[in-house]
Amino acid sequence: MSHTKSVKDFYEHNTRRFLRWGGGTREAVIHREVWGPGVGTKAAAFHYVHQLLLEQVNRQEANPVHLLDLGCGVGSSLFYLCRHAQQPCKATGISVSPTQIATAETLARENGLAAQCAFIEADFLNLPSVPPVNLAYSIEAFVHAADAAGYFREAAATLSQGGRLVLIDDMLETDVSESDAMRRDVARFREGWRLGSLHTVEAIEQFARGAHLSLVENNNLTSYLNLGRPRDYFIKALFILPGITALNPTYLRSLDGGDALQTCLKKGWVSYRMLVFEKA
Repeated sequence: MSHTKSVKDFYEHNTRRFLRWGGGTREAVIHREVWGPGVGTKAAAFHYVHQLLLEQVNRQEANPVHLLDLGCGVGSSLFYLCRHAQQPCKATGISVSPTQIATAETLARENGLAAQCAFIEADFLNLPSVPPVNLAYSIEAFVHAADAAGYFREAAATLSQGGRLVLIDDMLETDVSESDAMRRDVARFREGWRLGSLHTVEAIEQFARGAHLSLVENNNLTSYLNLGRPRDYFIKALFILPGITALNPTYLRSLDGGDALQTCLKKGWVSYRMLVFEKA
């Protein structure tokens, strides 16, 4: 099975579960809560990364601003940006999951945003033709890319001059060979979450340079994550039970990957960052 097909199956199988059990049902988000400065509610924690993206949108001088979400989930990020941006936006979301695309289209109609937001089932390593965009971004999606260099080439080709690409995702802090424990937990994370591009910031910057994109911002958001929630301890306890993954292999392995990520973040092996690149 190709890596892209594996990622597609992962989200086809899990998207509704992530929405139902991940805590973001009301906000229609499947990314993590980020409890940054001034955040006092769960809803605000889910939207914190949207606020960071909104700052990038509002610095654009285009009218309308063209947005491209590479790994759009069910569209919540684009909906937030279109509602709150200072200027009109035209938005395109890309996902390999037909379930996510169908859900995003339904939500766009329900929120009166169907005229602004289009959703396309496609692989971000082989993008369809889209108008030049001012801001492209991925929230917890870049790590799924089977080819990091190809991701940057495709993203850069869509950007207008001076356009920006934002990655909000997990990144290695050190070489995986540091210890047996690190190798084991990083491998669990990669397998459970179908990762193809878990790299250090330095390696990611090199990939971006190859596509003529320059790193202009590097923000470490790890300290704002809510690690060690009660549900996280419950998930860890699940895997003490023999044969537990046989009950629902795809979903439970994703939980095991999440447990491994918690360990990697706590140990400082992985960080959660926002990187901003600009097309010169």
